[in-house]
Amino acid sequence: MYDFLGLSVVLFLAASLKQPALSSYFLSAVGLASAIIAWHLRSVDIWFLSLGSAFLFMTFAYCYDLVHNRRLQDAYEKMPRTTPCCIPYIGCQERASIMTATCILRAVAGLMAVSACYVSWLYREKFWDGDSAIVRNCWAVTSATWLASCIPHSICLIQCAAARNSPIMYRFRKYVAVWLIHDIVLGVFWLYLSFMIDHLLKEDDSEWRTIFLSMVSWHIIVFVLRQLYFSELWSITEHTTCCGPKTRTRWGDILQLLAMFIIYGVLMHVVRDSVDMHPLDISLVILFVVAIFVGYLGKLLTFFPPKLNNQTFPPIMKNQTAIRTVEGRNTYNLDF
Repeated sequence: MYDFLGLSVVLFLAASLKQPALSSYFLSAVGLASAIIAWHLRSVDIWFLSLGSAFLFMTFAYCYDLVHNRRLQDAYEKMPRTTPCCIPYIGCQERASIMTATCILRAVAGLMAVSACYVSWLYREKFWDGDSAIVRNCWAVTSATWLASCIPHSICLIQCAAARNSPIMYRFRKYVAVWLIHDIVLGVFWLYLSFMIDHLLKEDDSEWRTIFLSMVSWHIIVFVLRQLYFSELWSITEHTTCCGPKTRTRWGDILQLLAMFIIYGVLMHVVRDSVDMHPLDISLVILFVVAIFVGYLGKLLTFFPPKLNNQTFPPIMKNQTAIRTVEGRNTYNLDF
């Protein structure tokens, strides 16, 4: 099975060298698929290697998407170039520093997660012997760095984004607020799990597993709400067939949501009773791997939206807001 995954990676990379983000998402999918297979085979070395690789490529893809996010970039252009702060030389005043600081901190957090995987593998025997300090501190620092990466945009919401009031800035504040709430709560979960990781050494590790499953549930809820609220899934486009070119990105969103439910459903089933490596039902492994690549297919559909030219649009009606999407066309979302 690993030979098949390796061949798939080689063939895909040969076909997508000009799309670094797409390649990174694919390699992340391969890493996660390898991780569930390694868990099933009880291969500790391959599991840590796969997990570390997935963290590495997801970090690159995330930062690449963040830099090229048109919703954020359009809002930055509407912000004042500098916003005076009441604390000279300390406050965040330059709009250009928001994205730079966020990407740097997110990249550091991702690299530290990769390092934490290596340290966990290196000190795994000491950990199970009761010496959990090194592993615990590595994951705690990683989680703290993730939380620190939320600071630039948190300041932006009450500083740069608050300096002007416009429809673009209003949508930006809603979008970033939901994003930050999700990331901050997720970081707090991981920080708690990092400090309490020595509970895995106890016979009853149900508390740790309960918090972990709560974190997974939180991610699912916010991910679904964010996709439904900020994507085109529920927007109204006139004269559009169910499977027409205009609905390509919508089907991409639906496939990603479906894959997310299946992946986290399998994950909950795996860690519900124990976090010890154990052979899984082969149907769960197959379902997990298929769901990962279904999610990647959804990302692929949203990555290459259709090019629609020579279109006319009706005027914006009352209580509606025109939003420019990644493919450059207008859709109308109810302003709730």
